[in-house]
Amino acid sequence: SSGANECIQCGATCVTCSDNVTCDSCAGGDLLMIATDATSDCQTYGSCPNGWYSSGANECTQCGATCVTCSDNVTCDTCAGGDLLMLASDATSDCQTYGSCPNGWYSSGGSECTQCGATCVTCSDNVT
Repeated sequence: SSGANECIQCGATCVTCSDNVTCDSCAGGDLLMIATDATSDCQTYGSCPNGWYSSGANECTQCGATCVTCSDNVTCDTCAGGDLLMLASDATSDCQTYGSCPNGWYSSGGSECTQCGATCVTCSDNVT
């Protein structure tokens, strides 16, 4: 049983941590990598790699599971091959495995679908 005054060692890459799976700070120029499952660790990347976005000074946060690259937690920029980039009217985006743009969305070029206006069931562009 663990006692109230028991210390647990941080992961090897962490300077400080909240628990054994959550780094709070990293050494030098290492990046704090915050995963979608709320775990975090430190890595020596020069910048955030694909699948992660810059979420602060020396901090990267993991993109949603469907994004290859993203700008923030609600904006996918690129999808895996064959997936469609779904550009919603509220300026968020994600990736879906539809074969073509579903009802309520129109093809806006390449592998992109843009959401129709709120009053449209189907549309061919952002005004029709």
